[in-house]
Amino acid sequence: TPTTRRDELDVFGNPLTRLAFERPHDELQVNARLRIEVLERPQLDFNLSPEWEVTRNALTYSAKPMTEDILEACRYRFESPYVHLKRSFVEFSQDCFPAGRPLLLGVQALMEKIFDEFTFDEEATQVATPLVEVLESRRGVCQDFAHLMLACLRSRGLAARYVSGYLLTQ
Repeated sequence: TPTTRRDELDVFGNPLTRLAFERPHDELQVNARLRIEVLERPQLDFNLSPEWEVTRNALTYSAKPMTEDILEACRYRFESPYVHLKRSFVEFSQDCFPAGRPLLLGVQALMEKIFDEFTFDEEATQVATPLVEVLESRRGVCQDFAHLMLACLRSRGLAARYVSGYLLTQ
């Protein structure tokens, strides 16, 4: 039995339960029950998304007040430990983002470009392999490709993040 239990929301608004076990123990068994409701999602028309430059400009600092959703998105425009902003990422993604292209069409084109031009190779990289090496070798694993996509988008001034998870394949 946990010593303390606290229910709260994480920074993304997801329910979170924190448990503390402060007594010595040799075994921990966690049983969880949950109910998941999957709702039908409306189909997006990528052609109706704003032009990518409009989105980039909305995320660019100006002296005027920003809405809460813009401020939230701005958190995902900057470098992170494995995602650096580089001119080479802008150049790689250039043909995906011509002037005036709807944002979601550009993002889809970039995803397809990475899929078409890169080879999945478990031996090609380590967790800390710099993305410029992945870009040069055109080899890597799923995490490399996700980070490359983030780097391309963020290097263009766009906000991008990903959520990782586990996919049961057996």
